[in-house]
Amino acid sequence: MSILTGLNEKSDKEGFLVAYPNGTGKRERMLNWNAGTCCDKGEAAGVDDVGFMKAVLEDIAKKMPIDKNRIFAAGLSSGGMLAYRLANELSEEIAAVAIVGGSDCNQKVNPTLPVSILHFHGTDDTFVPYGGGKAERDFHNVNHLAVEKGLSRWVEALGCPPGPLTTTLPDTAMDGTRAIITRWKPGRVDSEVVLVKIEGAGHAWPGRSMPVLRDLLGRPTRQVDATEMMWEFFAKHSRSR
Repeated sequence: MSILTGLNEKSDKEGFLVAYPNGTGKRERMLNWNAGTCCDKGEAAGVDDVGFMKAVLEDIAKKMPIDKNRIFAAGLSSGGMLAYRLANELSEEIAAVAIVGGSDCNQKVNPTLPVSILHFHGTDDTFVPYGGGKAERDFHNVNHLAVEKGLSRWVEALGCPPGPLTTTLPDTAMDGTRAIITRWKPGRVDSEVVLVKIEGAGHAWPGRSMPVLRDLLGRPTRQVDATEMMWEFFAKHSRSR
């Protein structure tokens, strides 16, 4: 994840801490998270990944001076799904989350405090379909919630007014993808919901291509940089008091 996202370099530049916790699984390179209704052995065995993340935060706080009002979560695929779950179940600690190529696996969306949501998703994602349902490359037998349907639940839970603003970004990369950003007006305590829909992109981290993974994950995009955008988003949002 450090190589895929470039977060080490970004954290050095901006002065924030970044941690990369491990999920669970039988194979070291195929670890997953219990995000609620996904994924794999973690969900089936009831692995307490919410409790694990809470313990990670407590451990970091013992070692480093952190601003407890500015704790954020981000992830790709099942990591993004876990970020949704943390926003729902750890809202008293998490200020905002960023999801790349993940679906909302919460049974209900009812955070105690508002948590801002930034979601990136490619329309050609074959692992977590943008429109929901079973994936073409289905490793977990999950019936995914459609991205926009999942976000509508957060729009309602956060009290964002109807009538979002949608903007299509100029095609600066000429890479066969197109980025469309939808922003809802702020909800409770200035919480936000933002969707970055990337037409033609696959299950990849926007702006951070790894050629060795392209055949597996699908086409990346250079129209937007998820790492840059999510840090700008996080920097705007502190935890609701």
